[in-house]
Amino acid sequence: YSHKFSILTFNIGNNKPPLADTITVCNKIKKIGKPEILILQDIPWKVKIYDLANILNYQYFISGRLRHHRINLGILSNYKILHYDAHINFNQDNNFHSFVKALIKIKNKKILITSVHLESLSPKIKKIKQNKYLWPIGILRLGWQELFCETERTKSVTRLLKWVEQEQADGIILAGDFNTFPFAKPIRMINNHFKD
Repeated sequence: YSHKFSILTFNIGNNKPPLADTITVCNKIKKIGKPEILILQDIPWKVKIYDLANILNYQYFISGRLRHHRINLGILSNYKILHYDAHINFNQDNNFHSFVKALIKIKNKKILITSVHLESLSPKIKKIKQNKYLWPIGILRLGWQELFCETERTKSVTRLLKWVEQEQADGIILAGDFNTFPFAKPIRMINNHFKD
């Protein structure tokens, strides 16, 4: 695919004070440079995607919250969105991953754009740090698991890959917050299917 377009993925925040508001988010995006396609994660409740679309002059947009109130992801586009879908999955710890996807038409090509937010490692890290004597071993073990074992994030990536491969698209763009480090197994799994 040879047509060039600008794209930005932006994790707005983690719902900890101070929470971003719509004007602050818009100003940050304008400062970076408004892209043709904007992919968002961790959209705070007080930031409404339709307000972002209006202020930033995006004609097309989707919000994961239209499917489930916990899916705080969105995609805004200058290009027509043909259809979209959202997915959420909770694990036994009530931690969850979520995805949204939008099939966008650009110059007679269908491009699938995704916003991904995988399970956070923060609850596990917080639990490990509670043991002041054994936390270094716990952190090493967690790193080992992320590198070589099946984890919630590897299971989520398997679901994600099956979910996006259902689409009849000329190209696929995965973007978002994968909540792991560059050489972790979930990232390697994605890199087996997609170019980074």
